[in-house]
Amino acid sequence: MGSLPSHPQSETPPEVTDGQERIWPGDPLGSRRAIVENAAARVVDAMAGTLGVPQTPSAERLLIQLEQARDSAERLEVTIPTRIPASSLERWYRDPDAQRVALRRPLPQKPYRQALRGTLFHRYVEEHFEEKPSYPLTGLDDDGDADTLGLEEWIAAFEASPFAGVTPIAIEQELHLPLAGHVVVCKIDAVFPGDTGPHIVDWKTGAMPTEPDDIHAKSLQLAAYRAAWAQWTGVAEDTITASFWYAGTSTLQTPETLPHTSQLDETFRALWSD
Repeated sequence: MGSLPSHPQSETPPEVTDGQERIWPGDPLGSRRAIVENAAARVVDAMAGTLGVPQTPSAERLLIQLEQARDSAERLEVTIPTRIPASSLERWYRDPDAQRVALRRPLPQKPYRQALRGTLFHRYVEEHFEEKPSYPLTGLDDDGDADTLGLEEWIAAFEASPFAGVTPIAIEQELHLPLAGHVVVCKIDAVFPGDTGPHIVDWKTGAMPTEPDDIHAKSLQLAAYRAAWAQWTGVAEDTITASFWYAGTSTLQTPETLPHTSQLDETFRALWSD
């Protein structure tokens, strides 16, 4: 097979033989330039919301159909899944409309190194308590993000924490919490014996919130974990402590108050109602 030409178009202008001036190189759109430019301008206007009156009946019909399709999509009823991860409660609470849009038009998620490191950290902690720790750190030591620690630092922080030497009651326990007509799937990282009762701990590798509203929104996950554990074991909710442990700062964050099951049900029934 021969190689492709290095210059698809001639680099030498044609000779003028009829005494008329010629444009070179030639216009690739030729006589269609005015039509194409007009169409492109109308697309730009439509995207900016400044579309004028269509110039032809066919164009008008097409724009009406597009507008009707868009209105129909906006009015489309979204069926909220029966099973909802507890980790998504914060997003539902903060922006239920965005969650509905995501259900209506699901898009593939780009895998992030930060999320992968978080997954590997959780796996390490789980294997630590199973007494078969691995060290899955190849190629994930540093991605140039000055605001995040590497996996080695997270593991070192965990091993220096008071939890590393305590035998947990449960690790990676999955429980299902009936809530607001749905089932909240709770994947509890760890449960330890506490001073007044069980102590639920969720490992976090992201940034720790400091504003009260942010803490409350994120702690809805802990509230669901507490409610699920109480229903499963028969232990009173008020005797269960629930905390986040942030590996980046070795900080245990225990919300002062958590909503009870009835309060969670009321909150999310309003958010998930049609």
